[in-house]
Amino acid sequence: MNNIFLLINLILNLINLSFCNNLNNNNEYKYNVFPKIIKKVMPAIVNIYIKGNKYDNNIKNKIYNFIYKNILKRKYFGGLGSGVIIDSKNGYILTNYHVINNSNLIKIQLYNKKELQAKLIDFDTKVDLALLKIISPFKNLVDIKISDFKNINVGDQVIAIGNPFGLGQTVTFGIISALGRSGINIHGIENFIQTDASINKGNSGGALINTKGELIGINTAILSPTGVNIGIGFAIPSNTINGLINQIKYYGKIKKYNIGIHGITIDNYISKKNNLNINYGVLIKEIDANSIAKKCGLLKNDIILYINKYKIKKFSDLKYILFINYSYKKKTILKILRNNINIDILIKF
Repeated sequence: MNNIFLLINLILNLINLSFCNNLNNNNEYKYNVFPKIIKKVMPAIVNIYIKGNKYDNNIKNKIYNFIYKNILKRKYFGGLGSGVIIDSKNGYILTNYHVINNSNLIKIQLYNKKELQAKLIDFDTKVDLALLKIISPFKNLVDIKISDFKNINVGDQVIAIGNPFGLGQTVTFGIISALGRSGINIHGIENFIQTDASINKGNSGGALINTKGELIGINTAILSPTGVNIGIGFAIPSNTINGLINQIKYYGKIKKYNIGIHGITIDNYISKKNNLNINYGVLIKEIDANSIAKKCGLLKNDIILYINKYKIKKFSDLKYILFINYSYKKKTILKILRNNINIDILIKF
C-alpha cells in the first residue's frame, strides 16, 4: 500500500514539475517575443508634424471678411500625429486624414530621428485616411506587412505604436476588445476595431499591430469624457486600408463615390412605427438625384435586407459593405423589399 502511495506521489510531482516548466517556457516566450516584434516594426512607424492654416468662420460680416480675409480670418496652427510606411520603395505613408487636414507643410520624423518632407497624394474623408509621399531624398526605409482582416479576433493581443503628446515613439499593449464598432464617425464609413491599448492625442495615424508584427489597424480615436485614454480606443481595420490601396491600383486614385442613399436602421421601434414585420435592414428615406442608387432603380421606402449574402443589421453595415465591394470591384446585388415583394437590384458603381 505504501508503495502505491509513493508511486502516486512521484507521478504527481513529475506532472507538477512539467507544468511549471511549461509555464516558465510560456512566460519566457510571452515576455521575450514582444521586444523582437517591436524592434522589427518600429522603423516602419513615423512621427508626423504639420503646419497649416484655417479660416475663422466666427467673423460674420461678409464685406469685412472679403477685405481682410488673408489678414484677420486666417489662423495659423501646428499639429502632430503618427503614420505608417506601407511602401518603402516609393516612400508612401498612411495616416489619418484629420492629422494632416488644412496643412501646408508636412514633416516626417523617422525612427532614427531623421526628418523628411512629405506631400499629400490623396485622401478619403469618409474613412479618415490619407496617403502621403516622402519628397525628400531617402534610402533604407522599412515598411510593414498588412494583415488579412479574416485573421483578426476579439481577445487577440495587440500593440499600439505612435507619438502621443509629441513625446516620440511610444509602445502600449492591450487586446482587441470588440470588432465592427460604429457610431464614432457618424457621417463616414465605420467598422472600427476597439482596443484597450492606450491611445492618446498624437497616436492618430499610428499602427495597431498583432503579435506577428503585421498591421491590423490605424489608430484613430478614443472614447473619453476627459480627452485622456480610459481604455476605449478605436482603429481603422486592415480591410479598409487594403480597400483604399486597391482603389489606387484599380482606378489610379482614391475615388470619392457616393451611392446617394439616405436611410435609417430598422429596429423594433422603426418596425412598429412603419407597420413592418422585420427588425433589421435599412429603410430608404431619400435618394439623391443623378446618384448611383437612382440610376440602379432604387426607390424611396425600399428596404435593403442583404448585400450579396451579408445581412444588413444597421445603416453603418450598408455603407461599409458598399465601400468594400466598390474598393475590391466586387459584383454587388442588393436584396430589397418593395411593397412586400422581394427584388434583387444590381449596383453598378
